[in-house]
Amino acid sequence: MLLLPGVLGADELALIRQVLDLADFEDGKLTAGRAAPLKENRQLRRTGAPAEAALDAAVGDALSRHPLFNAAVQPRHLLVPLFARYEPGMHYGAHVDAASMGPDRSVRADVSITVFLSNPSEYEGGELAIDLPGGVRQVKLPAGDAVAYSTFAVHQVNPVTSGRRLVAVTWAQSRVRDPQMREVLFDLHAAGQALHASQPESLEDRLVQKATSNLLRLVAE
Repeated sequence: MLLLPGVLGADELALIRQVLDLADFEDGKLTAGRAAPLKENRQLRRTGAPAEAALDAAVGDALSRHPLFNAAVQPRHLLVPLFARYEPGMHYGAHVDAASMGPDRSVRADVSITVFLSNPSEYEGGELAIDLPGGVRQVKLPAGDAVAYSTFAVHQVNPVTSGRRLVAVTWAQSRVRDPQMREVLFDLHAAGQALHASQPESLEDRLVQKATSNLLRLVAE
């Protein structure tokens, strides 16, 4: 699991919130598949309006330029986001996201991403609970921040008891299928960044950059 601070800027967040305040929402079960009995929320009704394309671009562009997201996820494809709203009593029970998504199910879903559009002070409950090897992690981030985690993880949205929870949810296919290999590459990237900042002309810096590039060349699809 990876926390991504500041994915959306203040202007982008304001635009998204303004559009969603005026938009129509429909039953979230329509896109839940086998998990439909577990899903109680509302999601943006797609009409093809230009404002919807602006929302999609705001989220997609923000993630695509986020250096931490790119280093950790190694995205190859990023799906159109789903904008969801949770009001009192709404929740999403424990489930695992589908392995492939998109209009023709051609995109392998490796990483799930939730971008928070409401601040924690705007609602009670509604934590994203993710089953991790060390136990369940409860995530509730400031508006504009995001969390990314392996799509195979069991997760749920706890019941909202008051207020309104708005999120954008999307999925990425990585250039690196193996999550352990993505972690190795991310660790190398972090070490390389620190070494380059302190010793930009050193042999060690060049060797770490070389190792990172060559490993990615070996494992990328």
